[in-house]
Amino acid sequence: MSSSFAKDEKQQSRKIAEAVKIQLTDKVYRLVDQEDAKKIMFSTHAGIYYLKKNTQNYDLVLKVLEESLAQGEEISLKVDATTLEIEEVILKTN
Repeated sequence: MSSSFAKDEKQQSRKIAEAVKIQLTDKVYRLVDQEDAKKIMFSTHAGIYYLKKNTQNYDLVLKVLEESLAQGEEISLKVDATTLEIEEVILKTN
């Protein structure tokens, strides 16, 4: 396999992975402050998720996360599957 082919294949794989977004529905178990982000752990989803301070609608997303932690309610979020960064809240419409 030539190195240019391998490089192109690796770049294509990265582009596909970067485009993967998932919906996560869970209860917040813990919120931890960091300098440039919040670390979030959920009740049933393994891993540490992140809410970066430069996220669009940061204050709204943080409020929803804090309410989930305080009230023990499930929330739904759009998350980047490769970086585990929270991108937005998926609001319920009942």
